[in-house]
Amino acid sequence: MAFLTLGVGDALTASNMMEIRGVRAEYNGFISSLYADQGILMVIATKMSLAVLLIAGALIVYWQSQGRSNWMINGFLISLTIGGIMATVANIQATIGLPYMSSSKFYFLFLGLVFIFVEAGDYIDNHTFEASDNLYPMK
Repeated sequence: MAFLTLGVGDALTASNMMEIRGVRAEYNGFISSLYADQGILMVIATKMSLAVLLIAGALIVYWQSQGRSNWMINGFLISLTIGGIMATVANIQATIGLPYMSSSKFYFLFLGLVFIFVEAGDYIDNHTFEASDNLYPMK
């Protein structure tokens, strides 16, 4: 879901928005300059690649923790999914001329979601493993 919303949804709607509204419609300077220099396909490929890198990084953290960060990683992936939905909706709203959330509010809300979901997941993971350690003490 994180890849579909953040990678595919945001990439397609952002590139469509820049096609219709122009390069200045995108507030991310890197993406707008990439669109101006390389075109629509490079924007789509870059956004999808960045989504894959974020998801792969989360999976590497999960594997390195030997499964002890299950809910923390799920919290991160849920926040990426919600962020992708918010970005897709904002791009669609900008494309059709409706009012949309400012980029600073979007980033603040997204980072807040990441913090809350990752911390909540970390708390659940730590509480779950502490409880299981108390049930099955080492001999």
